[in-house]
Amino acid sequence: MEYELLSKIFYKKPTEYESIYDARFNSEASIKLPIKIHENVGFIFNTNEITKLLVKIYKTINKINLLRTHLPNIAINSYIIKSLKDEIALTNEIEGVRSTRKEIEDAIDSIKNDKNARFKGLVDKYFKLISNEIIPLNNCEDIRTIYDALVLPEIEKENLPDGILFRKEPVQVVSATQKEKHRGIMPESKIIESLDLCLDFLKNDDIDSLIKISAFHYLFGYIHPFYDGNGRTSRFISSYLIKNELDVLLALKLSYTVKNNINKYYKAFDICNDRKNKGDITFFVVTFLELLSQASDDLYTKIADLNDQLNYYNN
Repeated sequence: MEYELLSKIFYKKPTEYESIYDARFNSEASIKLPIKIHENVGFIFNTNEITKLLVKIYKTINKINLLRTHLPNIAINSYIIKSLKDEIALTNEIEGVRSTRKEIEDAIDSIKNDKNARFKGLVDKYFKLISNEIIPLNNCEDIRTIYDALVLPEIEKENLPDGILFRKEPVQVVSATQKEKHRGIMPESKIIESLDLCLDFLKNDDIDSLIKISAFHYLFGYIHPFYDGNGRTSRFISSYLIKNELDVLLALKLSYTVKNNINKYYKAFDICNDRKNKGDITFFVVTFLELLSQASDDLYTKIADLNDQLNYYNN
């Protein structure tokens, strides 16, 4: 049975709206979030659909890992570098930042040769992601460090962070027709408090890691700590967390999959930002897991193709 949005129940079953919300929020299947979404404490209703998606993703990753054992390291490493270049180009493209493959390759060379180049900081952070280097994610200072390396050099002067760590003025997310879709939380002290609570939420071992990553991705967008660069920062953090939980190649498929499903991705934010949804972000979690499932399927197909090519040329 399809999970019905509270924002739809508000119109379809107005007399049952509050009772359905109460039943979901107070259910044992409800995962409470550390901050409020507008006036309501955020929550995820752990549906059968979420469970099925989690099982599917983990099974697919296991099959990918089995296939990878048949490929030489040089083939895997080559594919990782290609995927890294694509991921960087696409995460920029999603936010309207133009970056050519030549610029990204120059940035990779600049790290190897200790030279300056555009996107050097961004590429360096992604190199840390594909290595075993730990990127701290314990507090707001760590988020600002990631932001500074990833996107700060590309931010226009008027959009630079002007608070202690983040922004101190309001910011709006607008549609193509300049209609306000969302307003980031205020003031900066609340941004810092909320992000610290969300980072603590990631450490909760009682909740599945992919559910926590999905929720954090939404919450980062909801809080909207910066004037510009929120999307690239959030996707990098999610990729890093996915790499730690599952596989580096899947982590490098996130922006590719988001770009190919961009309307679905933004729609999930819009639906869960609706006040009538009363803090229920189940729809976003399902959407994010669907994107990860699609990315894992695409990755499995690619690794299987590489295996077929290897077998063909061996024969």
